[in-house]
Amino acid sequence: MCYAENGKNFKAWRGFMQLIYAYDSMTKNGHKNDYSFDLCINNCGHFLGVSTCLYTEREIGFEDFQLIYVESGLLTCSLNSREYRVRAGELLLYTPRARQEYTYHPAPNSSYYWLHFGGRELQQRFACLKQTAVLRPNYTGFLSPIFEKLILEICSRGANSFFYTEALGLELLYRLEQALQENRKTAYSAMICGVIQQMKAGGENFSVSQYAAQCQMNPDYFIRVFKKETGYTPNQYRLNILTDRAKKLLLKTELSVSQIAEQLGFADPLYFSHAFKKRVGVSPVGYRKQK
Repeated sequence: MCYAENGKNFKAWRGFMQLIYAYDSMTKNGHKNDYSFDLCINNCGHFLGVSTCLYTEREIGFEDFQLIYVESGLLTCSLNSREYRVRAGELLLYTPRARQEYTYHPAPNSSYYWLHFGGRELQQRFACLKQTAVLRPNYTGFLSPIFEKLILEICSRGANSFFYTEALGLELLYRLEQALQENRKTAYSAMICGVIQQMKAGGENFSVSQYAAQCQMNPDYFIRVFKKETGYTPNQYRLNILTDRAKKLLLKTELSVSQIAEQLGFADPLYFSHAFKKRVGVSPVGYRKQK
């Protein structure tokens, strides 16, 4: 194992596994969430080539935040009585005083970084820190270089080094937050595409609340996300689909307007005619006469 404290560097090896541990005793706050700083790095480190299962269980956890980044390998953890697998490119976040139970799994090229940090209003400034969770950003190439800089800086601490480690920690959290937001956008886009496919396949009579629940969003937020993705509210988009379907029925069948309205799920033919005219510019009867 390799320990670094106040610029001193101590190395030792256990089999093929190496542990690099950097402890920032300059701030004298150990594992505390120190509210006198914007961000304070308490300690950080790097596990390489883990050769045996390393199990950790802490009923109360620590007073500060703990972040574990799986660069390569596998980490398993228990959160709220559920088992999770944290794979390469993913992170495990523990908020202060959260129960901890996790295991590093052995692999020849496994690589795990960790970080303990505290600071004021961090959960208000970074949404990703609000709860203990597995974090799955869509890109993580920036993480390892920042971790390496933090470890090196603490090992060779200079007079102004605290300000640099604070800046590095803030950069890490800011870029992680951005990567998670991009990931959420991608996930939301996929969910909205799924809803649109359902609407087109005949699920147009689902309520907004049903679609929102399917996407694990509250209805108001679902409507905002849907409109941002498509330019329309869910109801507007649904009516556009129904209008296109009505055009085909008007041109290719002899069904009456009332029959078409009923077939498309409209309880009121007058509402159907009004919605059709608003989108097409003419009434259903007028549209049929144009053929």
